[in-house]
Amino acid sequence: GLDRQDLVTVTSGYLQTRIIDGKKNVHHGIDMVPSSTWFSENPGKGSKEAVNRSIMFGKVTTFKDGYGALCVYVANDRYRTMYCHCDSFIVQDQVTVKYGDPLCYMGTTGFSTGVHTHVGFSEKVNGVWNEIDPTPFLFPTKQ
Repeated sequence: GLDRQDLVTVTSGYLQTRIIDGKKNVHHGIDMVPSSTWFSENPGKGSKEAVNRSIMFGKVTTFKDGYGALCVYVANDRYRTMYCHCDSFIVQDQVTVKYGDPLCYMGTTGFSTGVHTHVGFSEKVNGVWNEIDPTPFLFPTKQ
């Protein structure tokens, strides 16, 4: 499913300005939901049954963020991907995963308006994690 960008719909893009609780907020990631194609290929299943899969090799850290969202980090020496608002974890904390391994189910935990996955991406430069646009890593054929 990783090479099937038609299975998700991006609902909020990277660096998109949004109004949350009356305040401007810059989105440092992308939000995505299952697409109509995903639902047609998975009859009878709901959004919370959509699986988030790793887009890279790395070590897993599972955690609950400050807003109550269940999140998964996958990190290696150069990149770190974060998947948030998970309904539940599939992968165990501290294991190493590879491209395509299942991580968690899409959810609406924490500060959320509905079932989706927030994906953030960071690159390590001189020992510091810098947020970058995850889109080219999620949808490499789109570039």
